[in-house]
Amino acid sequence: MSDAKIYVVANQKGGAGKTTMSMMIGGCLSTAFGHRTLILDTDRQGTAQTWYAMASEDDPFPCSVIGVGQSLHVDPKVIVRIISEHAANFDRIIVDCPASVESPIARFAALCADLVLIVVPPSPPDMWSTVPFCQAVEEAQERNPDMQARILINGTRGTKLASASEQAAGRLRIPVLKEKVKRREFYMQAAALGASTYSSRLKREAAGAKGEIEALVAELEALQ
Repeated sequence: MSDAKIYVVANQKGGAGKTTMSMMIGGCLSTAFGHRTLILDTDRQGTAQTWYAMASEDDPFPCSVIGVGQSLHVDPKVIVRIISEHAANFDRIIVDCPASVESPIARFAALCADLVLIVVPPSPPDMWSTVPFCQAVEEAQERNPDMQARILINGTRGTKLASASEQAAGRLRIPVLKEKVKRREFYMQAAALGASTYSSRLKREAAGAKGEIEALVAELEALQ
């Protein structure tokens, strides 16, 4: 495999915002950091693919998105070959995994990942329920010792809740990222319009989100 850096974005259940974070991180890596970036949509629902398709011709999504969910449903371990096939043409590959603690796709993708990003909503119960998934990631690290893992708290609405979630994460052995992502209407608008934080159609609405996503990506890139 080439020098492409592999980000695996995963969580133990739906609704945590993993696809939103995959799309925002991908757009930022491509636009602000100048990396040729590919998002692999491994979910059969194809949410990332749909997001990408909603972009207009005069304001296209800034990175590539390919759907591979149907083929992985037949043979999940094929994700390793798919990543390898695309690694020579991209600097960063983001694998947007289906939401499942038992997802074989996430487990196989982690074997060739540089970073596994676990997206968790800002509540202690959600953090506690992440324990089995974090254990699965730690098992993957035994086979891929160069892989790092981090928890991203997504959807914060106040410092108290974010602080409580971070304290709950103290029960886990996987570190929590310093940067948190706030709950913003912009992210829902971006999905509907196929946009990133750099979209000309949502320039005003994206102002706050742009800064926090760039700070998040800077923290992720510093881990490499």
